[in-house]
Amino acid sequence: FILSDGAAGWFIDADRWDLASTWLTRAYQYDGPKLPLHRQLNSLRYGHLLLREGAPSIVPFDRAIAIGKSSDHLTLFNQLKARAEMATFLWKTGQTNELYAAWCDVVRGVIEHREENKSWKHFFMLAANNTAFYCSDFARSKVGEGLVTEPRAGMFIGGIQSLASRYQPGIVFLMPGGMAQWADDLGKEREAAEWATLALQMGQEVSKNGSAGMYQMHAIPLDIKEHRYAD
Repeated sequence: FILSDGAAGWFIDADRWDLASTWLTRAYQYDGPKLPLHRQLNSLRYGHLLLREGAPSIVPFDRAIAIGKSSDHLTLFNQLKARAEMATFLWKTGQTNELYAAWCDVVRGVIEHREENKSWKHFFMLAANNTAFYCSDFARSKVGEGLVTEPRAGMFIGGIQSLASRYQPGIVFLMPGGMAQWADDLGKEREAAEWATLALQMGQEVSKNGSAGMYQMHAIPLDIKEHRYAD
């Protein structure tokens, strides 16, 4: 496994997926208990390979998440990265409802476990980019202007320069706010209201930005449904 996975990694770094294919597949066949981080990364990359080859399968991504759940040696971010990569797979394969559910787990995880180190800030910035892309047609229209990047396979597990220096507490509320907008667009009234409340909370406690209150508009469908007209 170590030799096969290592060889695959070298070829992927050189963007030679044609040569990496055999080695990724061979490494994926190992299902022993050792090296959980390497096994998780191999599973994710094998999922990327199948996507590239036109034979997409969610099984390698489920396997990567299961490895994270069963290991005491992997961190929360290892698990969140695996879930984020699965979300990219769901986006690429047009599974919108499944994508929303998977991305909810990623956003909740990154917000609930806020830290001040560079690793968390880098992950937050990547997740914030993808949240904007997923939740807004307007944001997707800005890809060509360099304001947002389309999610791509592998972006959470390497190959991207650290974005930690771009992080600012003032933007934290925008992530749950975007989720409120997305849930509202999907007709998920209760979830939209919950995300809007979280956006307001993050705006007050973290971002110190009163603009977070604008996301309360996405709580209106639930207020109407439950006859809270004063709200």
